[in-house]
Formats: sequence, C-alpha cells, structure tokens
Amino acid sequence: MLGRKNNGNRFLPFLIALFFSFLVSGCGRASDTSGLAGEWVLDAVNSGGISLPDLLVSNNRLALRLDADGIGQIAGENSEGRVKWSYDEGTFFLQTGSLFLTGTVENGTIILRTVDGETELRMIRRTEMSPEDGAVDTGCDAFLGEWYGWWKIENSSGDMPVSWYDCCAAFTRTEDGNIRMSLWDEDGSRTQPLSEIVLTQETGDRITSLNGYFDLMEIHKGELTLAKPDPALLISEIEHDAEGEHYSATVYLRPWGDRWEEAPKNQRPFYYEDWYLPLVNSGATMPDKIPWETLEERRVHP
Repeated sequence: MLGRKNNGNRFLPFLIALFFSFLVSGCGRASDTSGLAGEWVLDAVNSGGISLPDLLVSNNRLALRLDADGIGQIAGENSEGRVKWSYDEGTFFLQTGSLFLTGTVENGTIILRTVDGETELRMIRRTEMSPEDGAVDTGCDAFLGEWYGWWKIENSSGDMPVSWYDCCAAFTRTEDGNIRMSLWDEDGSRTQPLSEIVLTQETGDRITSLNGYFDLMEIHKGELTLAKPDPALLISEIEHDAEGEHYSATVYLRPWGDRWEEAPKNQRPFYYEDWYLPLVNSGATMPDKIPWETLEERRVHP
C-alpha cells in the first residue's frame, strides 16, 4: 500500500494529548494587568515549516482560558487541564506541568512556540472568530449522505506511480447551513480523514468550497466546485501542491449501497467485490474505517 506522506491529521490530537499529560496545581500570583486574561482559541499551527490547513486546526477545538491571577485552563475535545501563565516585557510564558511554551503577543494574537522552535501555535481571542459566510438551501440535499468510490493520483512530479484507492465520504449539514465533506481512504478513517472541505451553494445544483484541505493541501474559497450528483459524483479539479510535491487527484463516488451496475467493471473501486459488495448485500451501514487489513496487499489497478 502506498505510504501516506506526513499526516498532519494526527499532529493536533498528539499535541492536545501532550498538553493534558502534564496537569498543574500550582498557586496563583498577583492580578494580571496585561489585558490578556480571557478566552483564546487555536487559529493556526505551523509544524516543521508546514502550515496545517485551517479546517483541520479549527476542528480540534483547542481552547485556552487565561485568568487574571496567572492560572488558567486548556481544553480540547473531551479533555481539559490547568495552566500557569505570565506576560513580562513582551514575552509570554505558558506552563502546564513540565511542559513550557514561550511566545509573543502580536496585533492582539498570542504566538506560542515550543522550546525546540519546531512548532508554532497562533491563538486568537474567541470573540474575534467569525462564522463562515454563505449558506446552502435544501436545493443541495442531493449531496447529503454517505458515499463510496475511489480516488486516484496522476501526473505526479516525483516517483509516485498512478495509484488508486478505495474511499468513503460523508456529506453532512453544518450548523450554519453549509455542507461539510469528509473523505477517507484505506490509510485513514472517518475521524482521521484524507480530506475535509466545507462547501456552500453556488447555484441551484452546484456547491463550491469555502475552506478545507485535501491531503494537507489547503482548499480555498471558490477553488473547488461540485456539480449535483446524477447519481455519481465526480471531483476532478484537484491539483495537489504541498510538501514540495505536485499531482492531479480525481475522486469518483456513488451513494453507499449503489451496486455500480451502470459503471464498467474497470471503473469500479479496486476492492469493490472484496469488502464493499458483501457489506451492501448484508445490509450493513458504511463503516468508519475501510477494512484493508483483511484484504490483500495493494496491486496495480487494471
């Protein structure tokens, strides 16, 4: 199986776990006068010179509360812990147990850095966050639901051969009425997707990207457009350019449960008959992870 490149999907959960493995219980100090007390949320991460996509960052919901007495709380997902902090002569200090971060305050933003300087976190005040604009109406309900198909790599700038992967996708409605697409292949899962993109309605039967990522590459507003499924959904506008590598990506999906009777045999996903068809025949719902461990090693697609 083709090895996935540096997977940023796993970095943030690891970072959050690192924070919560060092809980503190120290005493407070004199009341803070820096004006930094309040609620802060993670807005951007740069690790090893790579900026992680905005949607991947925001989905991890890492939040920091700074109290005026120099104590605070850090929280992410279902975990939380206490921190100590201070701001002195332009330098910000954050401690949680034996973990120390230092940083600066720039234009109302806290920039935190690990001791080795390899990772930088950008925190903004919660009140400065703005909702994604745009909204999708019920005219695009055809996208909603669970999908199965394949995605492939072509025209690689490196030594990567043409590669096909089975993949699953889920299209769900967001709280503000947009549509979120999560897509995962044999190397990921529903909770660690290869791609996650928020889209909004462009016309009555098309949706266009607001933000997101595909294999660590950021997807920007208006960069990707999806036409209404009929019933297949084809995404062929992806030009991946990240980590010094360029390739073209194509995604082809059909609703979960579709038996691909309209598709030529060589257009069906590689493992269609191995795991997908038996599950569909049994009436099973789409799994959160493709069971590639039970399948043979990846072969070259015909």
